[in-house]
Amino acid sequence: MSADQSLQLEKMAALEKSSREQSKKVRLLEARVETLEQDNSALKDKASMLQEKAKAAAKEKKGILFLL
Repeated sequence: MSADQSLQLEKMAALEKSSREQSKKVRLLEARVETLEQDNSALKDKASMLQEKAKAAAKEKKGILFLL
């Protein structure tokens, strides 16, 4: 095997390793995005629930003030 062929094989091996590492990083980032999407959905649900509670409390307060 010539030195040029050996160098080409080394370059190919380095590219394959880099590709595997990049694929792993992409998979980790995709998992993180999925987790963040789930967190975001849960926070939106909680915010909606708190808004409903705030509306109910405001309505109750308005009713109490009306009675006074």
